Amino acid sequence: MNTFFHPEFIRKMCEAKRLQMEALETLMPENVRHHLSVIEKEIKELLVECLMNDSASAKTAGQNEARRNVHTITID
Repeated sequence: MNTFFHPEFIRKMCEAKRLQMEALETLMPENVRHHLSVIEKEIKELLVECLMNDSASAKTAGQNEARRNVHTITID
């Protein structure tokens, strides 16, 4: 299955979600909007941290796997 998405599609979907969020925020009281913006910021930071940790652990796992596949050969 092809999981590649055209960049224009991704840009438009992000814009649609941003507009959807703005529309929801206009229906909420100001104090709730502030709480949501704080939560949104925290979630973004959490996702970035998780992605960085996954990326680092994937690199480490790949290096460990490569080391396990190396065997010493003795030539007489």
